[in-house]
Amino acid sequence: PTKDVLLTGTYLITGYIKTSAEKYFYAEPSKGKAGATIICNPKNDVNTLSFYNVTFENVQFYSTLLRRGTSPHGEKYQRTSNTIFVEVWYGNGRFENCEFINALVAIRGRKSTGSTAIPQNINVNNCLFTECKIPIQGYCKKTEVRNSTFINDGELYRKLDGAPKNTSLYNGDVYSGDHCIYMEAYGCDSLTVTNCYVSTLNSESGGSFQIYGTPAANARTPSLSVKDCNISSNGIVSVKKADIVVENTRFDAQKADSYIMWAENGSARFVNSEFNHAYAFSYASTTVKPYAADCTFRLKTELLQTRSNFPYISENCTYVNWGGNVRVDGTSFTNCIFTSDTGTVLNRLYINTRTSKNISIVDSKFRKGPSIVNNASAVSKYSGCSTFD
Repeated sequence: PTKDVLLTGTYLITGYIKTSAEKYFYAEPSKGKAGATIICNPKNDVNTLSFYNVTFENVQFYSTLLRRGTSPHGEKYQRTSNTIFVEVWYGNGRFENCEFINALVAIRGRKSTGSTAIPQNINVNNCLFTECKIPIQGYCKKTEVRNSTFINDGELYRKLDGAPKNTSLYNGDVYSGDHCIYMEAYGCDSLTVTNCYVSTLNSESGGSFQIYGTPAANARTPSLSVKDCNISSNGIVSVKKADIVVENTRFDAQKADSYIMWAENGSARFVNSEFNHAYAFSYASTTVKPYAADCTFRLKTELLQTRSNFPYISENCTYVNWGGNVRVDGTSFTNCIFTSDTGTVLNRLYINTRTSKNISIVDSKFRKGPSIVNNASAVSKYSGCSTFD
């Protein structure tokens, strides 16, 4: 498309603007950053800009509004604005070198009322999302996010009466971000996230890449791909049904009771990645059976009763401070290393015999200590293994 709308300076949007005409908005970058600013402060609508086909390049979106209210306990609080910056109703939405600050939703793919039409593509490259409750959300056939940063430290979700921030729920909202990218399963073919950085601090939830909801009739299983990313957050990958692939990615889960992955259906494959967590690597139904190769799993707590702490199949993986539950029948470990980087080695494997039988451990190495405790008889194969100091 032709660059047809040059933006310079700062623009204030106070109402809801919708157009079906294809538009390409651009600004000249300033020192590598966005060269124009759109302030989204609608008076009567939460939506600001809606398009059928649109491109924004080198544009900053910002809202000065804050949502204020009173909790059920009588405490006053404020959180992000109730503003949706840009909606893509149909066709394509492309965002290049843009910034989004203080939004309820920064970019949303919209399913037309009374219609099955949804956007074909949402493409985000080299963008920054700061203090956005849901940076990217909605319906879209293909969503691709590359080279982008998502930051939320909870600063805009704080009490106004001097009490500590980020401590409680108010009217169903927490003080920090919700999902990072949240796409509806209806009509969704793929969600791809490449070379992105996610940091969600002081939070109760946030940072997940999620495909959720009811798919369209006869729809194919959507794919979720996360590659070359660095993610420090809580809920990380969460899906109703998808085929998940995670490659060359580092995960750091913050909250003690958070899963790195929650998958109810589909498949999951993890390659050459690092997973640091305090509670559980995954919750996955027996149909998902996660597979991991050349990965490192590090338990960051001395909590013994961790949950679903291992993939269904592990090959050439390293488990640091390993311990927790095996919950899938037929779980196998081949050429794995079980070790520690702390003073206390967990070295405890809790096997739930109601759901896990025939555990196989082959050609693996264990740091010296109790290798398997609790229902060791559920291990049907243990061969070619050794211990080391």
